Amino acid sequence: MKKITIILLASVLFIGLNTQALKAQGGTGTTHYFMTILPQQSNNNPAFIPNVKSYFSVPALGNIHLELNNELTSWNRLLQRGADDSLRLNVNNFISKLENKNIFRVAADVEIIRFGFQGAGGFFHAGIAAHGEANLVFTKNLFDFALRGMGANINEPDIKGNGINAMAYAYLYLGYSRQIGKKLTVGGRVKLINGLAVARSKKLDIKWSILNDDFDDENFNPDITPYSYEFETDIQMQSTVGLPSLFGGNGFNWFDISKWLGNIGFGIDLGMTYAITPNLTLSASVLDMGAIFWKKGTGEEYVSNRKTPYLFQGVGNINIKNMVTSFDSILSPIIQEIKDSILGFQKTETEKFATALPTQFLVGAGYTIAEMHTFGVLLKGQIINNRFFNFEAGVSYTFMIKNFGISVNNTFTRNSALNFGAAFAVNMGPIQLHLGVDRLNSFNVAGMRGVNFNFGLNVLLGKKEILRSKIQAQSEEEAAEQNMKFQR
Repeated sequence: MKKITIILLASVLFIGLNTQALKAQGGTGTTHYFMTILPQQSNNNPAFIPNVKSYFSVPALGNIHLELNNELTSWNRLLQRGADDSLRLNVNNFISKLENKNIFRVAADVEIIRFGFQGAGGFFHAGIAAHGEANLVFTKNLFDFALRGMGANINEPDIKGNGINAMAYAYLYLGYSRQIGKKLTVGGRVKLINGLAVARSKKLDIKWSILNDDFDDENFNPDITPYSYEFETDIQMQSTVGLPSLFGGNGFNWFDISKWLGNIGFGIDLGMTYAITPNLTLSASVLDMGAIFWKKGTGEEYVSNRKTPYLFQGVGNINIKNMVTSFDSILSPIIQEIKDSILGFQKTETEKFATALPTQFLVGAGYTIAEMHTFGVLLKGQIINNRFFNFEAGVSYTFMIKNFGISVNNTFTRNSALNFGAAFAVNMGPIQLHLGVDRLNSFNVAGMRGVNFNFGLNVLLGKKEILRSKIQAQSEEEAAEQNMKFQR
C-alpha cells in the first residue's frame, strides 16, 4: 500500500508542480458524450466501448479537463460604470439575478497514464489520474444581508444553507465493459484513492437579531445603518491545508507532504447502455460512489459557537477605480472585526474523518440517422457538499465518420437557458487529437460566467470501422426474425 501511495504521489507532483493547486472533476465535458471514436467517452459512462482494439494516451496529455461553473455573477452583472467613468458595484442588479442557492465551482482533471485493450470478451481501461475540485454554495440572503443590510431580510434572521467543500486526490483505476446479448452493455470502474488535501464546512450557520432600542418604533427605518446586532454562530470547518485568518487559520499550506500520505479511499463507477432499436440507445451511469478516509492528525478543525453583539455599519459603495484604498479603508477593518468579534474560532487537531466523493448521475438518449448523425439528450446531476443537488440538461448534435467527429451542444442550467459548446476529435494516422469547449453562456468575456475546456492526445491501435456496421447487422437480423414471426 505504501508503494502505491508513493507512486501516486510522485505522479501528482509531476503534474502538480506545473498546475499548482489541483481542483478537479473527472470527465470530458458534455460535448463528447456521444462521440464514440473517443476512448475518454468512458469517463462519463464506463459501459462505453471504444472502436479500437487497444489504445494509450500520451502521458500527462491524454485528457486535461478544466471547468469553471459560476452561478453567482459576471463582470457585467456585478459592476456598472458611473457618470464619472468609474466602476461601482451594481448591488441591486447583482442580488436580483441570484438563485436561492448559488454555486461557484472550479475543477480540473489530469490523466497521467491511461491505456485500454480488448480482452476477456470485453474491454479494459486502466490508468493513473489526479482529481480535485472546489465547490462553494452561497445563499442569496447571505449576499443580501452583507450588501444591503437587514432591510430586505428583516423576516429572515437565519443565514444558513451555505457550504464550502474542496478536495484533491490521486487515484489508480481499472475499468471493464462488456456487451451482454444483442442490446445491453454494462461496465464498471474501481478506484484506489490517495487523498491529498481537503477543506470543508461541516456546519456554516449564522443567526442574527437586532438590538437597536428603537427597533419597535414606528419611525424605525431598517434601510439606514448603523444597526446593532447580536450574532449566534454554529460553524465547524475541517482542513488539511490550513485556512485563511478569517477562519482562525494561518493561511493555506500545500507543501506539508507528510499529510499527503496514507489517506486511503475507494470509489466505484457503474454504467449501462441499452439499444431499444438499432437507431435509439439509452444510457445511464453513476460516478464516484465512495469516500476518502483521512488519518488522525492530518489537519485542523475550526469551531465557532458563540453569541456576541456587533455594530454593523454597512459596506457602502466601493469605487473600483480606487480599489486598493477602498478595500483597505472599508473591507479590511470589517473583516478583521468580524473575525475577532463574531467568529472567534477555536482550533484543534482532527481525529480520523471521512469525506464522500462528489457523486454524479448521468442519463442519456441518442438517436442516430444515416449511420453518422446522432441527436442526443443528456441529463446530469451532482451532489455538492452532501446537501445540495445540482441538475443540468443538455441537447447535442454529433457528426461522425471513420476518422473524424464533431459535436455541438447546448446546456440548460438553473439560471441560464443558453450555454453553448462544441468539440471535435480527429484521427491522424494512429494519433488522435480531441478538443472541446462548452458551457459558454456569452461570447462577450464580460458576460461569461463559466466554461469547460477539454484537450487530449491518444494513440489508437487496431482501429475498427466507426460506421454503424455492427448495429446495421443487428438491424438486419432483427428484421429477419420479425419476418419469420410474421410468416408463422
